[in-house]
Amino acid sequence: MSVTKADRTKINDINDQLDTTLPSETESMDENEAQDSVLANAPWQYKMIALIAVNTLSIGAHFSVSSLSAMKSQIKSNLHIDNTKYGVISSSVYTVNTIFTIFGGMFIDYFGSIWGTLAANLVVVIGALLAGLAAQYNSYGLMVAGRLIFGLGAGLIVTMQESILSKWFRNHNLAIAMGMELSISRLSSFLGTLTANPIAVRTGNWVWAFWLSLIMCCFSFLTNIIYVLVVRRLHTDTQPQQSVTFSKPKKKFDWRCVLRFPMIYWQILLIEFIYTAVWTSFLSISTEFVQIHFGSDAVLAGYNASASQTVPIIATPLIGILMDLYGGRVTVLLLSSVFLILSTVLLGWTYVNAVVGMVFYSISLAFGPVSMITSIGMVLPGDYMGTGMGLYKSSSNIGVAILDIVIGVVQDHTKNQAYTGVMILFLVVACIGFFLIILLWAIQYLFLDNLLETGRKRRIALMQERSQAEIELRNQGLDTYQEPIDNCSCTNMTYVEHGERQPIVVPETLTPLTPELHQRLQTNRLANDDILITIAGYDDRYELYNWIAFIKAAQETRFLIFCTDQALYQHLALAGYEEQAIVTERSAAAVLQQLVYLDLNPLMLDIHQLMLQPRTLEYLSTMIHVRWDTQLIAAHDGKSKVHGGLIYLMRDSYPVKRLMALAVQIQAEDPELVLDKVFYQALNQFPIDTKAGFVLLLDTVHFMDGENYFERGLSSSVEIEPFMVYVNHKVGRERIEILKKYDMWLVDEEYVEQLDVQINTTLDEIKLTE
Repeated sequence: MSVTKADRTKINDINDQLDTTLPSETESMDENEAQDSVLANAPWQYKMIALIAVNTLSIGAHFSVSSLSAMKSQIKSNLHIDNTKYGVISSSVYTVNTIFTIFGGMFIDYFGSIWGTLAANLVVVIGALLAGLAAQYNSYGLMVAGRLIFGLGAGLIVTMQESILSKWFRNHNLAIAMGMELSISRLSSFLGTLTANPIAVRTGNWVWAFWLSLIMCCFSFLTNIIYVLVVRRLHTDTQPQQSVTFSKPKKKFDWRCVLRFPMIYWQILLIEFIYTAVWTSFLSISTEFVQIHFGSDAVLAGYNASASQTVPIIATPLIGILMDLYGGRVTVLLLSSVFLILSTVLLGWTYVNAVVGMVFYSISLAFGPVSMITSIGMVLPGDYMGTGMGLYKSSSNIGVAILDIVIGVVQDHTKNQAYTGVMILFLVVACIGFFLIILLWAIQYLFLDNLLETGRKRRIALMQERSQAEIELRNQGLDTYQEPIDNCSCTNMTYVEHGERQPIVVPETLTPLTPELHQRLQTNRLANDDILITIAGYDDRYELYNWIAFIKAAQETRFLIFCTDQALYQHLALAGYEEQAIVTERSAAAVLQQLVYLDLNPLMLDIHQLMLQPRTLEYLSTMIHVRWDTQLIAAHDGKSKVHGGLIYLMRDSYPVKRLMALAVQIQAEDPELVLDKVFYQALNQFPIDTKAGFVLLLDTVHFMDGENYFERGLSSSVEIEPFMVYVNHKVGRERIEILKKYDMWLVDEEYVEQLDVQINTTLDEIKLTE
């Protein structure tokens, strides 16, 4: 017996839509910007444009900072200021970001990455304009104000770049994207140092160096607009069927947890505080230093100083790849320190060609930052990564702001305003950092099992242990740095014994939802708080697409698929079902338990439970609400056993919570048990009066199993078309063949195979990246 002719027409229409769906389609956009998952799974054409556009967002900021450093002599002579006042100008860019970068994430949360970057780049343009006007009218006060405003936007835009790239490339190629971002940033600084003085000489007006910086900042603003258009176009191409109107739950942040960050994090922060101050401060005086110490003119000095920016342009992404393969992060940082000390000695106390010392400095600049940033990512838990990076950036800005002013004071108090005292200061600070790095190596060896030095294979194993510990804490509603609860009274759970074979632990609350799961549930829940769900893995993909076709033919457009592996999630995303899919590591019973605690009425269907009639879910919903005692509806095998092909639970019901708690316990003890057997065992442990009161078993005529429908022809004999058929009497190819025989196999297998090829390619890329 097959479905009716009218339903067959609807099914064919749905199947046609499945056949013509482009593999690159996605389904959800937020009102302000693309959802993170949409960006991560966007077509490669969008990603390439976004990569180029995002990597140019800070070109103007980096170019402007380095060009000002190259113009130190002209700035002092034209504004009639000393080195101390120049230090104020230089440090003003960083002063405003000593604290503000910590709150940069909040800024992005409120304004979004689109409007946030536009606002930040607009501030950069305004600051660059004011600096140019200050140079035009020789105004020291306006110059400081302009650089303060400029610094506010520049600090934010760099932080936002990393956040945006993480969203677009979080699934794969993130290391390459971040490496390109660092390389382009260094290239921008290199060009700023290289071109500032030649522009001033060629035009005969030193102010043109500032106008060129303004032009570069405007260029970054224009590429920012291109990025906005790319995301908006992605929005147009992936319009959702339903808009999300619910806000995401916010994680409660405890600032006291920052004080419990591990000691090694603070040591990395101290080393970064020292070396970033030296690196950045030296860049701000490098051109004038070459002029004074080596007797070069401004243009030649600018060329020599620009050598300090060359190595990171090429080396940074390569070093990242090598460290990922072989480890040695502290060793690389130690080499950075050695090259910085050698560079300082060569430049300060010899007259070897300045390019040699600058290249040594450039090697130090390439090695140091990437080793420290990646180390922080390994010693802090994911819950606090944003805070840790914000503190990292803040400490670097504080160090630069302080050292810039100190350098000006030292130079002003040195005979003939030479750089002898400044270079001694650099050397002393660099040597202090060298000994701190040796101490860092010892601490990570003793307390982190040599985590920062170990190679890829062992490092992955160690990080998995740490990640598993974090997951276990999250499952308890805790995070890594919350205070443990001593002498817990355990008021959040109840032990119930009503004649069951084992005590039932019934939690009063469960672990909070992830923002992604919260969004998926809000998108797919129905008006009466029902939600249609299923659980499947990659090996079930053909049967799953058949299930989807029947669900949509029955006019159910909202459903949620819990994927037991990443491969199926990627497959569904390519097929256009990303907003109906989410990855889960929970068992089927645990998934149902969580939904019950969320005040939802979950209807879990097996992927072999095919919905043949429209309004089936409405019919089940009426049945569970029409009788007060009914809190669970289940299908059965026509004899005595409940099978798990259909389980419909009443929300916020204590008996249901007890049943789900017991089901979770049973499945935890024997993970191989399928949901049918889990519920059968759980219900058998309940007292008979409880089972009779709240469980409703569906009739086998309207909710048939496969044997009755296909083998016995029950539907034909009673002339009733069932609401559902559970194709549970066959497995594997035999099940598919019986469905094809009855014209109930609605899958375009060739289309699924095309998706398989793309998924396998993606998984291979991920394995190579790992």
